[in-house]
Amino acid sequence: MNNRITRAIAAIGTAALLVSGCAIISQESEELPHTDGLAATDSVEIDTAPGLEAAVIAEEPTEANPIGEPLPDEDMLTEEPLEAEIAPDPDATFNQSLADFVFDAQADIPAERSAAENALGAAIREVRIRAVHPDTLNITYVYAEDPGIEDVESHYGSLANTLQGTADAWISAMQAAGVTVDGDAGMWVLLTFIDPADNVIYERYLMASDAAGD
Repeated sequence: MNNRITRAIAAIGTAALLVSGCAIISQESEELPHTDGLAATDSVEIDTAPGLEAAVIAEEPTEANPIGEPLPDEDMLTEEPLEAEIAPDPDATFNQSLADFVFDAQADIPAERSAAENALGAAIREVRIRAVHPDTLNITYVYAEDPGIEDVESHYGSLANTLQGTADAWISAMQAAGVTVDGDAGMWVLLTFIDPADNVIYERYLMASDAAGD
């Protein structure tokens, strides 16, 4: 009788220990993250692209970022600087009438390109017309191919009458359009010739023939 009581007490004690152990294991399992079968000693490393760490670090709350959201790293947002435009002369007086003329003259570029190809005997890839304030109209001719000019002065010197005729035509057009220039200097035309790589081959300032005394 005593032996049966002793064995029963021992069985009850063993069951109590098993239940207690299961409770402890269950509690620890709830506290640990899901490991998908990884052992407790296993670790997982996440490779991060260089520079990405800075992109995901939360910032301290500020007025501009009150909840401290992760902000991108400035270096990741940096863009290549745009090619600088030609800076105007800071001392030049802006000439609205010249600017208006240049705006309207963009429509004449195809005709000017065709005329230039006939006069120069070479293919022209592009014609650019812009204002050089306050008194100069700049027309740039971009060759489609390297013209291979050996003696630049001699070559364009032989085209002097053609270049002067071009300047006269544009100055007459500006006068007809009401372009005005302060002072006695009058209006100028700057003709620029460049190769396909945008290197200047030759350029010349010209005023009207009558103003030059020709």
